[in-house]
Amino acid sequence: MKIEKNLTLLSDYGRTIKSPIYIEGKGVHSGEKSRIIIHPSDKRGIFFLIDGIVIPALHDYVVNTRGSTDLGKEGELIKTVEHFMAVLYILGIDSLIVEFIEGYEMPIFDGGAFTYFNLLIENGFIELPHKKKRLKLTKEISFFFNGSFFTAKPCKYSSFSTEVLFNFDDGNSYRKKVSWKEGEIEEKLI
Repeated sequence: MKIEKNLTLLSDYGRTIKSPIYIEGKGVHSGEKSRIIIHPSDKRGIFFLIDGIVIPALHDYVVNTRGSTDLGKEGELIKTVEHFMAVLYILGIDSLIVEFIEGYEMPIFDGGAFTYFNLLIENGFIELPHKKKRLKLTKEISFFFNGSFFTAKPCKYSSFSTEVLFNFDDGNSYRKKVSWKEGEIEEKLI
């Protein structure tokens, strides 16, 4: 895969993909086959379409965050959207429709998000005329939940750093730290 050197990931304008992308794979939690089509859209927002129901990728539609981030509406469920949504953010894509032809869980591939990243990069982008809405953090915020914590601080550019620590019953532990800032594309992140 070749990434263009002049690819501006965090454009001030909307972005979609050039043409539909057909994907087939298994869901990590359900083990069921999923077939999806990722469609370009000039409408601002990421939308999931399943059995005629449109589910916006907005916090109001998050129905589960234990082990995966799941969206739901009117009895329909889309599981494990977090890896896909992270790639959309990194690539600056804010306008898409993800249509489920079969199944209800985003394919997991190798457990990461690099397959989605490659498919979207290879497809290419179309810049849209709408200006992106961006949130600006003006003060530090933190919260703690079940032994986990989250802190966000104001910054002049988009960035994040995360660290996870898993303690196992046998006394072993595993620690992983990942950082990213605007303008960086690294395979190790995805």
